[in-house]
Amino acid sequence: SLAKKAIFLALKQYPDAITLSLLNIEILLLNNEIDEAEKIAKEIHEVHPLNADIIIQKAKIYSKKKNHKKAINFLEKINIGSDLYLDAQSLIGKEYLFIDDFHNAKQKFIMCLNNDNIDYSILNNILYCFDSIGNIESTIKYLNDFLERYPYCEIAWHHLGKQYAKK
Repeated sequence: SLAKKAIFLALKQYPDAITLSLLNIEILLLNNEIDEAEKIAKEIHEVHPLNADIIIQKAKIYSKKKNHKKAINFLEKINIGSDLYLDAQSLIGKEYLFIDDFHNAKQKFIMCLNNDNIDYSILNNILYCFDSIGNIESTIKYLNDFLERYPYCEIAWHHLGKQYAKK
């Protein structure tokens, strides 16, 4: 509630500040005020259609509305040169999880992990995808390959042991 109040006061002083409007959208989404967030996002997107931050916020709005395919389409507009490219790829993976497309989710998460090997939440998402697909042999192969590159990853060792126990 304090963040909402601070954003309200800041927007009174700086009504054209895009960064403040993006924060306002984030707070509105957290409070499930989706229609108000969508109205603000639409206004900003009309002026700045290539801004990666607003694309991500619009995708979050579509995701909240259970329109996951449209959220994926929006996130794919973020180009590879953007600072938010990997974040967008991770969000795309999560959107694929929402629609139970584990193969595409796994591919997005693997691409993200290849660029950021210390993100254990992404590793857990990959392993969740492998488990949902149900191919133990491919999971073991992936974990062995991963451990060749990162031999001190306790999470990978733990999951590898669980896979061998299942086998």
